[in-house]
Formats: sequence, structure tokens, C-alpha cells
Amino acid sequence: MQSIYRHKLFLTLYVLFPLLLLVAACSPSASSNAPEEVSVAVKFTNDRLTPDTVQVKQGDTVTLRLDTDRPGAFHLHGYDLERAATVGTVTDFQFVADATGRFRITFHGSDDETDNPGHDSAAPDSGGTDTAGQGHHGGGTKSQEVGGHDEQESATEELAELEVGFLEVLPR
Repeated sequence: MQSIYRHKLFLTLYVLFPLLLLVAACSPSASSNAPEEVSVAVKFTNDRLTPDTVQVKQGDTVTLRLDTDRPGAFHLHGYDLERAATVGTVTDFQFVADATGRFRITFHGSDDETDNPGHDSAAPDSGGTDTAGQGHHGGGTKSQEVGGHDEQESATEELAELEVGFLEVLPR
């Protein structure tokens, strides 16, 4: 009787346990926690982004492959990233999704567009100097200005910036 118990103990400890560890380590759920490289084809047509929401996990290296019917720039709020895109060329917008949450994706038409009725390319930029990644993108709403210029500036900014979609970064 004692040899039967030893045999079962040997089978459990030396054969089944290592086999169970190997299966657990190779299972998809164990590897799903590792960051991935995610590539998403995104089409901007008629002022709409398809898909309108891109969902990834925290830590993923994301490449949005932008195909647009209008020249301009796409801005990812919260990450404060911007990428220019041209018609007829797929533009790769790559970043690491390190912050979780839901972030707006906006489109800024280029200065040479003739179909943007509120944009006057001869008017100076009232938002101050705009260096790479800085300028009017970081602050949200603007404060009241003396002389009533804030309403006109707000209307011009609304025409220049079009909310087109969202990036959702889920915790890993």
C-alpha cells in the first residue's frame, strides 16, 4: 500500500506539476499582459475618422496608419502629439500608449485649404509662438481676454480644430 502512495506522489511531483507549469506559462492569458505592437488603419474622409475610436492597452506601441482626403494635421490630446498628413499618402502616427484613459483626436486643416471658410491664412496666429508639440494645444479653454477678442478667437479655433475621434487606452 505504501508503494502505491509513493508512486502517486512521484507522478504528481515530478511529472504532472512541471507539465502544469509549462502549460500555464504558454497559455494565451499569460502572454496577453505583455505590451504589443498594434497597427490600426485609420481613414479620414468627409471630416470623419473610421474607426472613430481606437482601443489599445497601456504599454502598447501604437501605429495609426492615417489615410486622409484633406491635407492637415492630426492631434492626439493628452499625449500632445501631432502629425501632418497629406492626401494620397498613408502617414504613420506612432507612439507608446503609456497613459490610460480616453483621449480626443482632432484634425487641423492646413493653411492652403480653400474650403475652410473661417480660416484666414494671412491672419497672425493669436495663440503665441507654436514650437514643436507646444502652443495652443496644451491648455484647453482660453481665459478671458481684454477687449472682447476671446469670442472671435474661440470661433476661429473651433473652425480650425475638428474633433474626429478618440483613443482609448485600457489598463493592462
